[in-house]
Amino acid sequence: MKQILQKNEGLQKLAEFLHEHDDYLLISHISPDGDTIGSALALFHVLRLHGKRVQIVCTDRVPLSIAFLPGAGEVIVPDKAVRAENVIAIDCADKRRLGKAESLFDNAKNTFNIDHHDTNTRYAAFNEVHSRCAANAEVMYELIRLFAGTCSPDVATCLYTGVMTDTGSFAFSNTTADTFAVATELVKLGANPNYCNTQVYRTIPLAKTKLLGKALSSVEMYDGGRIALCVITQQDIALCKAHAEDAEGIIDHLRDIDTVEVAVIIRECLDGDYKVGFRSKNYVDVAQVAGDFGGGGHVRASGCKVSMPLGKLHDTVIESVKTAIAQAEDEDA
Repeated sequence: MKQILQKNEGLQKLAEFLHEHDDYLLISHISPDGDTIGSALALFHVLRLHGKRVQIVCTDRVPLSIAFLPGAGEVIVPDKAVRAENVIAIDCADKRRLGKAESLFDNAKNTFNIDHHDTNTRYAAFNEVHSRCAANAEVMYELIRLFAGTCSPDVATCLYTGVMTDTGSFAFSNTTADTFAVATELVKLGANPNYCNTQVYRTIPLAKTKLLGKALSSVEMYDGGRIALCVITQQDIALCKAHAEDAEGIIDHLRDIDTVEVAVIIRECLDGDYKVGFRSKNYVDVAQVAGDFGGGGHVRASGCKVSMPLGKLHDTVIESVKTAIAQAEDEDA
């Protein structure tokens, strides 16, 4: 394995800590994606190989699209976890993203936060946040390189999937030369790009396809076509016999509309709140928009969870996005 990130004392010290201590609990964020699960599973495998006691937890189930990852069946819900001395949050920008695992984090002797989001709140005792990395898997690759020197094909597959999913198959604006360098190393170590891509993007349940069709048929356009928005209700999900996770990726179809700068999806949750996802194409910082609602994320991809009547939320979100577009255009003028 080659060093991709510049020499980093923080990651080096963390690698040394991992060698010197035992009893780890890894936390993936709520509504998990390929990056948080792939990164966590990679570290899980490496720690276990080195004889460490390790658990991996997530409030929500592993989505079917990434259930192929080696060890995915090892992910447990927080209620089944045993309190650990050392807890590592992975790809979680703030403590709320830990979900029901937050108490496990708070009760640990040592807490760590490995992430790549600009909006990370540095909530752990030890924080390794590398916002220049397109995916958290890039950070994890470097940590594993420092800890183990190399990795197995299974670990490479987990990390490659994390990089692939958080860059939209290396197409998003966050993709850098370093991203490709990491991917290259992971392929050399045994990751199969075609297999990973097929499992994530080319093996779609019929229910998800139906939900996509229903969502796209209800798209609303605003601000001269620069904003595309759709609402997905629990009734929509039930009618399609789908799951909440099946809404993932729909927002990208909205962003792909030729006139659109910002795409928005409002999805109803089981608890009556709403998850709002934002994606921008070229120039709007949607992390700031999400921040207005208590959320966060990346410049071109962010989200939040809001407790508000749907009608009011709909109108407030549209106005916030309009303002963000206008401000961005003024800055470019």
